[in-house]
Amino acid sequence: MRYGKPKVKKCVGCGGRFRRDSTSYHMKDEPYKGNMICYNQKERKQFETKQVRNINGGLELEKGEYTHSTYSYILWDGESYKHTDYFFCSGKCSKAFAYLCASQLYKKGAIK
Repeated sequence: MRYGKPKVKKCVGCGGRFRRDSTSYHMKDEPYKGNMICYNQKERKQFETKQVRNINGGLELEKGEYTHSTYSYILWDGESYKHTDYFFCSGKCSKAFAYLCASQLYKKGAIK
């Protein structure tokens, strides 16, 4: 798998976009405040839990007071992508393109 900036804007084989070379972070104490592109940011509020007896005498968990928040997000630098070649988004696309080229050459008689 290569990393970096591809030579074309979309995959030559399928016309799709390249995958971003990003990093996921989970359960962080503070939200991200840097210069990278942050997407899919989610805040999860944490609460205390208390055990309370119900009418039947069993124990139930009850949500208590708010304690803190944790954050999950994905960071991307804005220009790095994952690709197998500078023209294809995956190995599947490059193999399909090679098969198509070889079959066309076989039909023309260049390959026997």
